Parts: sequence; C-alpha cells; structure tokens
Amino acid sequence: MVSEGEAENGTVADAPLNNIYKAHPELVLQLRGQVFFDMLQEGHIAQAQLYYQGSIQALYPDGTDTGSLFVDKMLMRIIRQMARTGLPPGGQHAFANGEKTRQRVKDYLKVYFPAYRPQLRQGTSKVWEFGETNGAITHCLVCHKDFRGFDLRKLRYHLIALGGGRQGKCQGVTPYTGGRLAWILADEGYNPDGSRPGQQQPPNDNDGNGGGGGAADGDDGEGADGDGGAAAAAATDA
Repeated sequence: MVSEGEAENGTVADAPLNNIYKAHPELVLQLRGQVFFDMLQEGHIAQAQLYYQGSIQALYPDGTDTGSLFVDKMLMRIIRQMARTGLPPGGQHAFANGEKTRQRVKDYLKVYFPAYRPQLRQGTSKVWEFGETNGAITHCLVCHKDFRGFDLRKLRYHLIALGGGRQGKCQGVTPYTGGRLAWILADEGYNPDGSRPGQQQPPNDNDGNGGGGGAADGDDGEGADGDGGAAAAAATDA
C-alpha cells in the first residue's frame, strides 16, 4: 500500500509518495525505532547496533535530515540511545510501550492515507479527521498527544497553533496537514484563525490543563470513532 503511493500526501512536502523513506520518515522511524529499542531491551546489543547502522543510519546519515523537525526529534532520541548502547533504554522513552507505537502508526495512516481516514457521521466537522474522542479524552492524530476536555474549538486552535495552556501548538503539523486544515476551515465557513466571521481573535485558553471540560462550541458534533486496524500494512512496507 505505502510502496504503491496510495497516500494523499506525506510528512515531507514534494517528496515522491512512492518512496516511503523520503515521504514518510515518521512511519519508517516509528516502526524501525521500535525494533531497535526492543533489541536493546532484550539485551541483543550487537544485533541492535547492526540494525541501527543498516536500517536507520544508512537512511538518515546526518541525523537531522528527514525533512521534518517533528521527525528529526524522534530520530535524535534514537541516536542518543545508540550513543549509550550497552545500557538498556532508561525511563519512559518514546518506544517503551510497543502498543503506543502501534497507536502512533495507526494515527499516521489515518492522517495521510485516505483509505484509513476516520468515517465521520453526517454533519460532523472534518476537523475531526485529525482527532478522536474517547470519553473526556481527545487524542490528536497528528502529534499523538491526549488532551482532557477538548472540544472542536480547542482542537482547531491546537492544530493552527493558537491554543494556550498544555494544548498549545501541535508539533506534528506538516505542510499537508496545515493545507488540508486551511481548506476544511474555509469550506466550513471559518476564518483562517479558526474563528467564525465577525468573531474576535480566538481566546487563549491558558488554564494549564488543556482547556478544561467545557461544552463544545455548538458546531461540534461528536468526534470520530477510533477503530484503526491497519498498522500491519505499513510495517510490511517499512
């Protein structure tokens, strides 16, 4: 699927979509980073070193050349661990939980591959293509973070970097996700800053806890249901 270029776009603007290493470095490093850390955790140090050199360093030799600052930070975490090889990964590192890595892969597929995009109920804002709700928790599919008390308004401001408090700026936004969000906002009658025509600049919800548990702003609809069952396809291609 990935090798056939079935993505609508990728993390890196203008990269050939059928080249998974250039167009989808986040997907590659989520999967290969997990393999690398698993080897270290199991004590296979020499095998992990060889895997890192042949399957990660060979693709991104400069360490910060994936084309995405968000992904470069992930790569640097892998490189720092490689520098201390001989020691098992410490603390709650990015790959400590394989289930979370699988969730991040599913998130990625939903954002960039239309076949896995959330099926929204009629009348639901398409902004929910980038987020899913589970009770009081909203999960951002772009930066993979969870927030409590997010409604549609706060998700919009998170994605366009106008939110305050912990919701703040979505670090995973790319030219594709930013462009698609701008199209959705215009199509649904919003200003580029996420407000409705005639409204003031959006408030800065700087409450320090992700925005509190207020009601949605009236045009919300419920978020998409998060089924996500497609990580295996990406793992095969990577």
